[in-house]
Amino acid sequence: MAPSVSLAASGLPERHRVISPRLEQASLRARLTSIPKRGLRTAVSLLPRGAQLAILEQLSNDLGPWTVLGRIAGNCGLYSVRIEGAYGMIEGAPNDSVILAEYARLGHWARRTNQLLLDFFNGQSGHYIDVGANIGLTTLPVSQNAAVRCVAIEPDPTNFRHLCENVARNCSHGNVELQQLAVFSQRAEISLELAPNNLGDHRLRTQDVSGFSKEDFWPTVSVQAAPLDEIAPDIVGRLAIKIDTQGAEPFVFAGGRRTLSRASLVISEWAPYWLARLGGNPEIVTSFLTAHFSSVAIAEGESGALSKAEPAAVAVERLLKVANDWRHDPSKYLDFVAIQ
Repeated sequence: MAPSVSLAASGLPERHRVISPRLEQASLRARLTSIPKRGLRTAVSLLPRGAQLAILEQLSNDLGPWTVLGRIAGNCGLYSVRIEGAYGMIEGAPNDSVILAEYARLGHWARRTNQLLLDFFNGQSGHYIDVGANIGLTTLPVSQNAAVRCVAIEPDPTNFRHLCENVARNCSHGNVELQQLAVFSQRAEISLELAPNNLGDHRLRTQDVSGFSKEDFWPTVSVQAAPLDEIAPDIVGRLAIKIDTQGAEPFVFAGGRRTLSRASLVISEWAPYWLARLGGNPEIVTSFLTAHFSSVAIAEGESGALSKAEPAAVAVERLLKVANDWRHDPSKYLDFVAIQ
């Protein structure tokens, strides 16, 4: 049983005036949140240095060190950091509280996806196309096989700059081609919504609609877009494609039919809320899978267990169902692995 803490309470004898530490903390939190931010800053500035450092350490524990780093990095003129891990010395933005933060914490990223790709090539030659390459954490492991020609495609200027640095630092075979583009159904100049803390969560803005995460208020940057069939090189031999475009997958498939039909392995995200918000037709993807792939396996996110592969015609029914059932829930998504 948690110990009780005595508090003064009007009208009650002292022996009855007790509440739990959790209630005490809630009461304290309520009182603190009623104080204007300026007042809190002034109060903290008057504390001894040791007390200020103790507050900073507690904030780091409560919010996470990467959240604190992201808030203060700009004040320090710090716009990139480097983290050593399984894929080498990786550079990224200090306010990336998801991808780079996990690489710092675990030393790897997207382990299941990377293992699928490594097993697919297994020392053999071929092509790998990374659509939504971010800073390169699913390109770099594959590129260590000198016989695989990689194409890494990323639209965001900040991520692309880090991607270039990471490839230059960690890929010694000269087998990675970099493209600063969004993959879309046609050539276009399009707005990219910039997520504030997750630099893997940027999204194309295809229509002016509100969002549950207030994406319509996110800053945007204009990027060039092109169909995958115009970007992809001439393919000889084995081909694997990873697609992670935060809901733009129907547009990727619409503009990449020729290239995708040549792939023996396609790994893609399937996020119903993002699909709905971008206004793409999920059936563009599911009909293509049924026509060109023999089997599909599904997992709930990168950390979920991959289901047993089942006939594509069966798997797409589940994809279509969740596309409808989860279209209002930003927290739910699947990954699918399509095999020819």
